Parts: sequence; C-alpha cells; structure tokens
Amino acid sequence: MQSVDDPQPASAGSLLAAARRERNLTIDEVSERTRVRASLIDQIERDDYSRCGGTVYARGHLRSIATSLGLDPGPVLAAYDASHEALTGPVLGAPPGEFDPLRGGTRRRRGGFRWGTAMIVSLAAVCLIAVIALLVPGSGSAGSSGSTRQGDAAAPPPTAPAPTAAPSSAPVPAPTTSPRRG
Repeated sequence: MQSVDDPQPASAGSLLAAARRERNLTIDEVSERTRVRASLIDQIERDDYSRCGGTVYARGHLRSIATSLGLDPGPVLAAYDASHEALTGPVLGAPPGEFDPLRGGTRRRRGGFRWGTAMIVSLAAVCLIAVIALLVPGSGSAGSSGSTRQGDAAAPPPTAPAPTAAPSSAPVPAPTTSPRRG
C-alpha cells in the first residue's frame, strides 16, 4: 500500500479506501455493514474527520470500518493518532463558520437579533405579570370573591343546627333484652 519512495506514512482514510477497493465494495455496502452514514465514510476516506463529532467518535468509526473490511484496527488507529490531536471527548463547539446565536456566532451582523437579551426581557415580563395577578384585588379565583356569576347555582343558605330537646326529669326505662334460645 505504501511505496518505498513515499516518506509519508499512509493515512487512516487511505488505508480504509484501499482495503475497500481491494474487496470490490462500494461505500454504500460498507455503510450497510457498519451503520455509519455513507457520506461520513466518504469523508473519512478523504481524511476529513470534521463531521465525526470528535476524536472518540472518529476512532469508533475507524475501528468499525476497519473491522468490517477484515483489517486489524490497530494500524488504522495508529495512523489516525499520528496525524490528529488526542482528545478524550466529543467536540462541543460549533465548527468554524457556523452560526450559533447563543454564543455570538461568527456570522453576527451589526445590529443583529440578540437572543440572550430577548430571553431575559421575556422572563422579566412574565414575572411582572405574575406579581400583578397576585397583588391586584379581585383577580383570584371565582370561588373566593363571594359574588356569583350569572348561570352559577346559588349556594344554599347556611342552616342552623337543629334544636335539641330539653332534658326531661323523667327516668329513662332500661332496655330489655330477651334471653337467647339456642
């Protein structure tokens, strides 16, 4: 795969592309085997790892593609590591040139819309409305105002407790029980 005159070691992408061509496979066939998008495999074969999501994901894709092609993933990963910065996690920032309104993306125009300011103003307005609703009299629920709306059934007037009979001075006869017959 590498000629004696070539001082540059083979890249990970070129190793995978050569192995795929030796096995007469298309990129789509490798994609079906690995479940890696065909467009991403094409970029990886050109040593473009910008859409992999970071070093961890790029290494995972390289390992999966190499294994599906019957290659030992070790040399492919070594070729990748030799030409790339070793990062342990995914890339969290937007790629250069992409617009991110919350971070003040690179395409911000002078006088452009400021999302952060709009969110703060909206939150303040909602809080102000909530405070007003709590403080203004008569803005509570209909049940607490004491008045009834038209169509509501009027509540029955409260009833006084039933008067109890005055205790009599007559003796109360004791209850009688009949003996059980069994």
